[in-house]
Amino acid sequence: MSDLWKPALALVLASLASAAGTIGIRLASDQNNLALAIFGSSLWALSATGFVYASSKGLDLSVLAASMSAAGLLVVTVTGILAFGDAAHPRIFIALGLIIVAIALLALPTPRS
Repeated sequence: MSDLWKPALALVLASLASAAGTIGIRLASDQNNLALAIFGSSLWALSATGFVYASSKGLDLSVLAASMSAAGLLVVTVTGILAFGDAAHPRIFIALGLIIVAIALLALPTPRS
């Protein structure tokens, strides 16, 4: 269990790279900037590398995929609200809370058959 931090760190960095790529693509779209779009896409590719590394270390794929998606969604949603003026409706925050609860439930240990 002492080496669990390596795949966890890879997953966190992959999630951040994915969110940064999404934000970069949004900025590229707003500014009509091809270089920024390519940079955002390369961050997505980098996030896939981190995901593959984390999954190769024996962590449950269901938890990895859900955690990475949820972390990216949280970062992109909050950034959209704060930086781009996206809607901050209470329904959005309820949905994000439900996602966090779902990830916590997925992460609970389950017996293997």
